[in-house]
Amino acid sequence: MTVKDLKILFDYGYWVNNRLLDVLSQLTPEQFTQPVVGNYGSIRNTMVHMLSAEWGTRDASRVTDPMRSDDEWADAHAAFHWALVEGADSPWLLRIHSQLYAQSERYRRLSVPLSTEDRNVGQEHQSIMEAALKRDAERAVTLLTRHLAVTTEILLGADIENYAARRAAGEDQEVDRRDE
Repeated sequence: MTVKDLKILFDYGYWVNNRLLDVLSQLTPEQFTQPVVGNYGSIRNTMVHMLSAEWGTRDASRVTDPMRSDDEWADAHAAFHWALVEGADSPWLLRIHSQLYAQSERYRRLSVPLSTEDRNVGQEHQSIMEAALKRDAERAVTLLTRHLAVTTEILLGADIENYAARRAAGEDQEVDRRDE
């Protein structure tokens, strides 16, 4: 398989997805959720599966940036969190979300090199997405709250002064993760 072949396959996938979304937008909510023959039980459940696979692939493609600090990853991360709230009917809620997200992004980026444990953000996102698509608001809120709290815990537990001093001195930006 060549790069040209892969490009054709990706282009075809985008074309198919656009056609699929056009068809899905014409379904009633009842048609979308009614039981159907197949592996996933309904069109909605099939779409949940497809989106989960898509997000898993997107997150897997980020493995080249284990620190999750590049702009492309940050854009995908922002798009994920926006997708969770964009259906809200409240312009105020959407505006507040945008402002809070913009402010929190600096802390998310700071938390990445300060973390002392491996974190599977892709799995966190997938679990949140599955709960949201299942309309399990209680679980989605619980998972999202935990997802956001982990960043806070990383920052509160970090030796930020030592990290800042090391960066200012031009030393290795990796945080010393040994217990003192």
